[in-house]
Amino acid sequence: MGWVHQAVRTLRSGHGFSDLPTSGPVTSSTAGGYACWWCDTRTAEAGSDWREFHRAYLVRLRGLLASALDLHHCNLIEASLAACEVRLDAMTTVWGLRTGHGDFHFHNVIVNGTTVTGVIDWEWGGSTEPDADPAHLLRWSLSPAHPADDDLEDYGTAADFAGVPSAIWRAYPEVAAMKCLVARLFVYLVEHDLHQLTQYPGSQQAIFRLNAWLAGAHLTLLPGNWWNRGNNSVGQVTIPKEVTGPTTVQRQTVVLTGLP
Repeated sequence: MGWVHQAVRTLRSGHGFSDLPTSGPVTSSTAGGYACWWCDTRTAEAGSDWREFHRAYLVRLRGLLASALDLHHCNLIEASLAACEVRLDAMTTVWGLRTGHGDFHFHNVIVNGTTVTGVIDWEWGGSTEPDADPAHLLRWSLSPAHPADDDLEDYGTAADFAGVPSAIWRAYPEVAAMKCLVARLFVYLVEHDLHQLTQYPGSQQAIFRLNAWLAGAHLTLLPGNWWNRGNNSVGQVTIPKEVTGPTTVQRQTVVLTGLP
């Protein structure tokens, strides 16, 4: 599992963080405005405001989904968009513009034995806040199944995937300590699956995950709250009360079985 921690520390270094935790905002490492290709837009109007960047992105997603939407899931899509919109106040600029990968997961990490030797596929990279990449890796670690997974068999195990959350929170204590972490993580996760639906309308994986995020599954990814997934990503999580603007999620128990 050591290479997983090494990979996440490599990501941290790419975001311009030192080996020592930082407290509060730091100097931006790139100039201009926020931009990343996973958003399919350069949203120049958002400038250097991360919140406005996401506001513009949600508007774009709504437009794209309106023309590619499976009518059976209209309510789910609208609920997901609305849930992101009420959390936008959490998407403030914290660290400033940083170089982001945009698609950081194990398929894009080159490992020689137990040593990370490189990170590839930067075509979705851009200027982001540094907590966006870890959020993507968290989402991917829940559902890594992919036709290309055969190339992970030599060095990737179930324990490696299960160890991703702890590796992230150990490498990013600044992010783990954010008061708005819950809302920011939710927005990142939901946006990604909404984006998946613009590319693959009716995707059952994206639909499954959107239902899970709305039910509070993102809370299981928080520091110290990672449930024992066991075999085939089967788990049960008790969701604490979460208040984010006008939306309140009451305490409940959700059983997540067979995350795709």
